[in-house]
Amino acid sequence: MIIHPLPAAAKSGLRILAIAALVMLTVSPASAQLEPAWLEDVTAQALIELDCEVAYFMSTREEELGGRMMHEARLQCSDGRQFDAVRMSPAEEFTFKKCDTQIC
Repeated sequence: MIIHPLPAAAKSGLRILAIAALVMLTVSPASAQLEPAWLEDVTAQALIELDCEVAYFMSTREEELGGRMMHEARLQCSDGRQFDAVRMSPAEEFTFKKCDTQIC
């Protein structure tokens, strides 16, 4: 059996199809990870209280504690500051503690 190389035009077309497929996979709602709604709360509160534009969350956790849902997050601001945020129930505001090198 003889295998002939693909013409340049066919290679280009296949390359475009492969790139298009990758783009569709990365922006597809099915592949997007759903974030808990409370992350929007902590992001908004950090902006207002700390003048912190959240760049990303290093960790998040929600846990039922004493019949109430507790939320914890470690976040990093776009300016490099880091904070731990905790709220003991969805009805409460988050409390923030600045992370120092020794603490975090």
